[in-house]
Amino acid sequence: MQTIPCSICSQNFNISPDDLSFYERMKVPAPRKCPACRQQQRMLYRNFKTLYKRPSTLSGKSIVSMYAPDTSFPVYESSEWYGDSWEGFSYGQDFDWSRPIFPQLAELFVNVPHMALVNTKSVDCEYSNMTYESKKCYLVFGCVDDEDCQYGHITWSSRDTLDTLYAFKCESCYECIDVLNSNKVFYSQECENCADSIGLFDCRGCTDCIGCVGLNGKSYHIFNQPVGREEYKKFLAENPIHEPEVIAKILEKRKELRKAVPQRSFFGSHNVDVSGNHIYFAKNVHDSFD
Repeated sequence: MQTIPCSICSQNFNISPDDLSFYERMKVPAPRKCPACRQQQRMLYRNFKTLYKRPSTLSGKSIVSMYAPDTSFPVYESSEWYGDSWEGFSYGQDFDWSRPIFPQLAELFVNVPHMALVNTKSVDCEYSNMTYESKKCYLVFGCVDDEDCQYGHITWSSRDTLDTLYAFKCESCYECIDVLNSNKVFYSQECENCADSIGLFDCRGCTDCIGCVGLNGKSYHIFNQPVGREEYKKFLAENPIHEPEVIAKILEKRKELRKAVPQRSFFGSHNVDVSGNHIYFAKNVHDSFD
């Protein structure tokens, strides 16, 4: 194990023997920046969610793009980029062996047309980015196999789902974070296989539950207490969830309940020697997420 200070933040970080052997095989130097600083540099390079109105460099028509109007490279509307009116090989340039490779790569980067939005096999997703095989989605970023979803980030295989962050195989969900295989779940986080519930945290296989934390396979529970079906219906009648103050009350009680219920230190399963969060079926994976 080699320990060196980061050239940016000056914090010491470790380089494992496996990493060192990999760098040696690839004939590249070991990094001088810590993993966190390297991650920041990678994230600065990629624009995921900021959209601009600008003209297409090819046709001049007004388009929505992840690239600002003053970028130095040409930007084509997605259908134009996939079209036959231009050819990537026409931008070829000879390699100069007397110069470093990266400045030459940068020259190629600013000459070749860029796709305005990465929308592939999608319909009516003009205001979304990084979409694939999706339909009628608005302001969803990282949108795969979705339909009628809005205001989401990394929303996959979902339908009629709004205001979500990391949702997978969800339908009719709202204001959810890290929710999987769920239906009609609102204001919930870290839940899987749940339905018809409100304000859950870290619940699995729950239905008709309100403001619960850490439950597994439960039905008709309110704030982790079992109630009958009629009492559950009475609570909903007396506390209509379309009123903002009711939702605020549920979430405040859930917040207090989370302080009393043991919390997971890590979300994931079927792992060997991993660190980070939201990792599944992995081995020897470190400082990684989702």
